[in-house]
Amino acid sequence: PAALFCEIMETYRPYRAVAAENLEVVFYALELLRNAEKSGLVVSLKDGAAYLGSLIAGISGEERCLSLSTEKDCVHMANLHKVKGLEAPIVILAAAGSSTFSGSSRMIHGEDGSEGYIFSLESERDENGKSAAFFSTSDYGDEKAAETEALKAEGQRLIYVAATRARNALILCESVRIMRGSESVNSKWRPIMEQGLPDIFGVIGEDSGCPVQPGEKVSADDLYEEAERTCVLRGRMAESVTFRVENPSRLRVRSKLSETPEGTGEAEAAQMTDGGRAFAALLGTMTHRLMEMLVTTRGLVDTEAAVREILREYRTPATEPFEREIADALKKAAGGIRSGGFPQTNGLPQDILGTLLAADEVYCEVPFCYQDETAVWNGVMDVMYLKDGRWHIVDYKTNADGRNLDEKYQAQMSAYERAFRAITGSEADARTYHIDI
Repeated sequence: PAALFCEIMETYRPYRAVAAENLEVVFYALELLRNAEKSGLVVSLKDGAAYLGSLIAGISGEERCLSLSTEKDCVHMANLHKVKGLEAPIVILAAAGSSTFSGSSRMIHGEDGSEGYIFSLESERDENGKSAAFFSTSDYGDEKAAETEALKAEGQRLIYVAATRARNALILCESVRIMRGSESVNSKWRPIMEQGLPDIFGVIGEDSGCPVQPGEKVSADDLYEEAERTCVLRGRMAESVTFRVENPSRLRVRSKLSETPEGTGEAEAAQMTDGGRAFAALLGTMTHRLMEMLVTTRGLVDTEAAVREILREYRTPATEPFEREIADALKKAAGGIRSGGFPQTNGLPQDILGTLLAADEVYCEVPFCYQDETAVWNGVMDVMYLKDGRWHIVDYKTNADGRNLDEKYQAQMSAYERAFRAITGSEADARTYHIDI
């Protein structure tokens, strides 16, 4: 969501069409959105839209205040609860009407528990701003009076907090409204004004201070163009890449069966057209997942349950009509592996499952990443195992032609050997294992 926020600001440039008023609040909202993402409160774009909506509506609980640090040369906006214990050279108390202190409920917390009193329940306000009580009672008059006094005392404490925040000057704004053609003064700060305060404009005089100079009008398009020219981040577009990223499984395959110069060694070399086998790449991925389940459970996983789980994990609308054929292919592969494996032409043990279960150490789906002089190599090894002090890397292949696989994928196998050597400092041989599906 935060990335989309920035992209919208850069692409549509809203300040060509609207004034830059409250500009700092816009970018403050962006920082709040980023923090919400970091905390996990916002994940999806829908979450981001809802969060921004709550900020705009004022129901998020976030203060419209960038910072309360005294080092900042700016005006800080905050409510009274935020400034308790703080002080500033000049404090301006904004206009605020005096409210009536009358609670609709009261809660009393004691050592033996808590008890509450409800005096009234009001409905939501209508379009005219009026509300009616769903419920009201004249009972508990003493408790209601006590609650009213408690609210008045709290109001007086807040006024005291407001009046004692200023170090040098305290400026109070009257709350004046026009009621039926005449002025009505109803200020929350009336208790502070009772002793009489001089009018600030009379104190400073008309000629004091710095004269206000009319600001120069600047075209928003000109500012955007200047930002394009001067922004230091724009220079990154011209940076040249100093390394390349390589994946062994994408190396050129030495095979006339390959449909493209580069292949994964799975579907690209497969000539499958019937039924579920049309999804050769996906079927290869499912077979890898099946092998992982067989090895990690030491052959104890239930084939039917494993196939159902794999189908659920990789299901797409395109594969649903062929799930029966795909399931049959996976069950056939599992049966072959459990029944002694498939014949190999490269010297790798045919009973791969038995070999892995008897190994000293076995690791499935091993990710790796390392850098040599010219490239960053990353990928995933299907399985590697330690037997009699030697490491072996096995890469499962499910293409239709099971002959000369190591020759076809020589570059990929060599890359795995180099990766193992670079990361562990030890030697390992890498060979392919053909699974007939």
